[in-house]
Amino acid sequence: MTLAYWERHRFDDPAVAANRDELLKSADENPDPYAAFLSLLRSGRRDAVCTALEYFHYENRQARWGFGNPLDEYAAEVLDRARWVLRGTPLPEARGQDRASALWAIQNHAEAADAPLITAALRAVDGDTVDDGAVSAAGQCLYACDVPEDPELVAQLGAMALDDDRPLRVRVACARALASAESEQAAELAVRMTDSSELKLQMAGALVLTAHLDTHRPLLERLVATWPPNTPEADDIRDALEEDEDDAGRAHRTSDEMISEVVGSLRDR
Repeated sequence: MTLAYWERHRFDDPAVAANRDELLKSADENPDPYAAFLSLLRSGRRDAVCTALEYFHYENRQARWGFGNPLDEYAAEVLDRARWVLRGTPLPEARGQDRASALWAIQNHAEAADAPLITAALRAVDGDTVDDGAVSAAGQCLYACDVPEDPELVAQLGAMALDDDRPLRVRVACARALASAESEQAAELAVRMTDSSELKLQMAGALVLTAHLDTHRPLLERLVATWPPNTPEADDIRDALEEDEDDAGRAHRTSDEMISEVVGSLRDR
């Protein structure tokens, strides 16, 4: 499906519906979609804009096959319109699909300034389709932030990851999004995740702590010793530990070499 919810949405404007149908047609017949996409994106109608945002997300998914997103030149405009959607009043009949389309559209383009909007979207999550898009956008937003990252966004992701009443899939996704954060706040939350009885949540928390090996190496070493072998997530943690050891070894050897050179020069005097 190309446009998810918006394929079945009933527009009250025939011209808007025609543009939506043109985008649907483009998935199979490959006409030039730009005119229809831009008309929807610039329409000022929430349902039409969200249809365009969903199509942008569709093209992003197709880009994984190596062709790139042909609409990337409009990424700044997409980000602006997604912000407009997230600030506005949701469409009751869409049941969160309008917010989801906006969040998915910016999953690769969210900026540090978007943290309040994404935090608000996460707080509004009630088991609807917003979950995945909000978490994905949150990870990108944290990646774009300087350290320390937006504390409200970090706290919200941490609270969701530690919430036993949420589905494990959502909790793990929130924990993994925090891997884009390097602040002490994120590390403190990750330590709490590693106390979980859920192995996937332990591993997700440990991944956050790989940015804090100088203070949390012993904890990570104890954890990986208890995990099943040949687990991809565990291998990532082990690789980080081994790489850090190699770096420390090289630094130590370099220091020894410098001392030897100084001692040698003193002897030669």
